[in-house]
Formats: sequence, structure tokens, C-alpha cells
Amino acid sequence: MADEEEDEDDLEFEPADAGTLFRAEMWATNMLMGYWKHGLTILIVVLLSVLFYGSYRTHVLSVQRMAAADIAEVERSFDVPIWAMASVMADGGENAPTREELAEAAEKIATVGRANSGAGAVEASLKAAELFRLAGRVDERRAALEHASAHGQRGALKYAADAGLANLDLEIGQGEAAVNRFRALKDASSGFLVEQATMDLALALEHLDRKDEARSLYAEFLETWPDSKRADEVRIRQERLDASPAAPAPAPAPEPTEEEGQGSDAPEDAAPEEAAPEPAQE
Repeated sequence: MADEEEDEDDLEFEPADAGTLFRAEMWATNMLMGYWKHGLTILIVVLLSVLFYGSYRTHVLSVQRMAAADIAEVERSFDVPIWAMASVMADGGENAPTREELAEAAEKIATVGRANSGAGAVEASLKAAELFRLAGRVDERRAALEHASAHGQRGALKYAADAGLANLDLEIGQGEAAVNRFRALKDASSGFLVEQATMDLALALEHLDRKDEARSLYAEFLETWPDSKRADEVRIRQERLDASPAAPAPAPAPEPTEEEGQGSDAPEDAAPEEAAPEPAQE
């Protein structure tokens, strides 16, 4: 009997402990069977988002190319690109366009800008503003620059639009408005644009004969960006400011001489009395 009890003890089995790998496999299987629909939905949403974003990018690029093509079509009517038109007008050669032709081309390009958005609208509006400037159309130029500023989000194009508005204010005698625009650009810009804004603001102050403020800005520039590529130009401007003659002081009134002090009490500015005419001889 004792032997039989010992054999039964030997036949008892303890529960086996499943390994970590097996448990992980079972958990993954349960998750897959229970949430496969959710995973499939997420995958479809991701793929559709990628598809829609790609289509949107393709559409935007296509619109920008069309805007660039429309601008180029107008530019082809001139012998030189728009950025070189100012030198052509200054030379006054036979091939220089008239102001009416410039205004007509500017209106066509401005229409392209109004029909688009983003970089294409900004580029078209800036080029239209330059042609309006050469044509002497102040109101149309301001409208084009304001449109460019409204559609330029950041970067060089936005800066070019706002700086153009500031220069326009400076040209028409609104000096304080120009200074305020340049100050706003200086505060909002970064990188090389804040350097450019500082120099533009200082130059505007020079034109307004506020030379002390301009000197202060140039000194601030060299202190903030001593290794800038524009540092040499700033130093040249400083030397020009230092070399400019100061306004002459009013001349003092001349002191009276002794003879003048002993003269009659009549005022100096009084006209001399005319001699009485001699009577006619009979």
C-alpha cells in the first residue's frame, strides 16, 4: 500500500507556467481579433489624408505655375525684365516704354495678383507696384502693395511689400508713417531681414534729417551684428553722417559804431530827405 501511495504522488502534475513570449503572442492575437476594424479604419483615414494633401499640393503648384506664366506673358511685351525697367526709363532711350504702356501692363499684372493667392499673388502685386511707380500712379501702386502685404505671410515677399509701403509714405511726405512701418518691420523680422529693417529705418531717418537717431541705430547695428556682411556699408554710412556739415548758426547782429551812436535820433531804416527843388529863374 505504501508503494502505491508513493506512485500516486509521483503522478501529480503541477500547472505549467506559460512563457513571456507565449503570453505576448496571445495578447497580440486578442488585440488583432478584437480591434482589427478600428486599425483598418485608421489606416484608411491616413491613406486618404496623404492622398488629399498630395492633391492639394499639386493644385497649388499648378495655380502658381499658371500665375507665373501669366506674368511672364505680360513681361514679354518689354525688352527687359521688370526689375531692370527703372534703368531703362532713366536712360530715356527710344525703346523705353511710355507711362501709359507701363500703366496698362501694370494693370494686367495686378489683375493676375487679384485672381490668385499665396506667393503668386504677392509676386504679381509687387511687379505691378513697380510698374505703377514708374508710371507715376500713386493710388494704384499703394493698392498693389497693400494686396501683396495682405497675402504675404512671412519672409522676404512680406517684407518687400511692407517696405514698399514705407518707401511710398516717405516719397509722398508722410515721414512719420514711414518710420512707424520700418519700426514695425524691425520688431517683427528675424535673421537677415531684421538687419535690413534696421538699415532701412536708419536711412529713412537720415532723409528726414533725424541724424542723431540714425547714428544711434547704426551704432546698435554694429554692436548687435559686428560680423554681418552689411557692417562695412553701415560704417560707410556712419562716416557720411559724421562728415555732413552741421546747420550754420545765425549770424550775430553787428554792433553800432561810435559815429553811428553819435548820429541823429532818426531811425536807421528811414529814407533820407530829398533836397528841396530850386525855384525856377525867370
